[in-house]
Amino acid sequence: MQVPVPAQDTSLQPPQAPSPALSGLHKRLIQAQKKGLPLPIVQAHQALAQHYLRQQKPQLSLQHLELAQQHWQQYQASFSGKLPQKIYRLRNLALLLGFFVLLAAVLALLFWRISFRRQQHNQILEAAVADKTQALNQVITALERSNQELDTFLYKSSHDLKGPLTTLDGLCNVGLMELENEPAREYLTMQKKVIHNMQLLLFRIMEIGDIRNHEPQWQSFDFYRFCRRMVRSMNRIEGFQKVNFMLEVPEKTRLSTDIDMLDIALDNVIRNAIQHANYKNTQTPTVRISFVAHAQEWLTDVCDNGQGILPEIQDRIFDMFFRGTDYFKGFGLGLYKAKIALEKVGGKVFLVHSRAGETRLRITLPRQEVPLRHNQNRKTQSPTFAVERLSRELN
Repeated sequence: MQVPVPAQDTSLQPPQAPSPALSGLHKRLIQAQKKGLPLPIVQAHQALAQHYLRQQKPQLSLQHLELAQQHWQQYQASFSGKLPQKIYRLRNLALLLGFFVLLAAVLALLFWRISFRRQQHNQILEAAVADKTQALNQVITALERSNQELDTFLYKSSHDLKGPLTTLDGLCNVGLMELENEPAREYLTMQKKVIHNMQLLLFRIMEIGDIRNHEPQWQSFDFYRFCRRMVRSMNRIEGFQKVNFMLEVPEKTRLSTDIDMLDIALDNVIRNAIQHANYKNTQTPTVRISFVAHAQEWLTDVCDNGQGILPEIQDRIFDMFFRGTDYFKGFGLGLYKAKIALEKVGGKVFLVHSRAGETRLRITLPRQEVPLRHNQNRKTQSPTFAVERLSRELN
């Protein structure tokens, strides 16, 4: 039995040899349809498909072809005006966005590089600072140990020498009582004077050690009465009776500081002014003590009308054992003691100016208020300071 073969439907197949123009138009319309172009283009595509289905009617196909070409031309006109502008805008926006992204990446890389280098530099600096700090701490520790050893040496040597000097002084007294030979008595008197100077030097050195080891104790007191009492205590100093003292301190002026340290500082500064006042000219030797209170500090000036200090030695007058003139009879420790005593309480002493007829030294103290009840808790003062103050008051 023979099975019939169905006839092939050739209505959906394009012609075997379409024209090049028709084939190109067909391809462009298919591409336009894939891209989702407007409705007129789809209608043109449908018209072209109908052209293939109606190959038997050339007039109708030609009309559809012309309609498709017209739609295609309209699409090209609209596409060339609107779509390229959108594409250009999107492209420019994409380029601009890419530029900013690239710029941000470059800036981020640059910032990271700078931060990395800065971190490296900071690490190097921190290491250098740590090394310097360690070296400085070692130097400070060594210096503190040296100062402590020096203070211990001064203290022990002073006390060790004090005994033999006292013995020699006693032997001189025995010799003066028993010997009748006048030259021998004169020699013993000279020796006794030298021993007395040595004892005084040892006492000054012991006082320096006590100042270094002193713990400041703040106290509120009447500074006007303090200055008057100090001036009266210097009546045994050579030339005191010839000096005209001028005290320019307001009455009932109260200060708050360590009274022992201020006593040492002001005592030595006033002694220095008395010793260097004008004794050679016809002008009366004068020592003026003035006081000024500022918001943050107290200022006390001590002036004398002596011959002044030479410019080349003005920077050395506060050094230990420095004597500015050959005729000076002291040990060169007075202004040095004043300096270290004021450093204990946060103050300082310095030369304001020095010229013929006026030398001005200034003492500065930090201004602070201490309650009166704080005075009751004050520790007992050093025996050295007490002996020094008592000796001045008795003299």
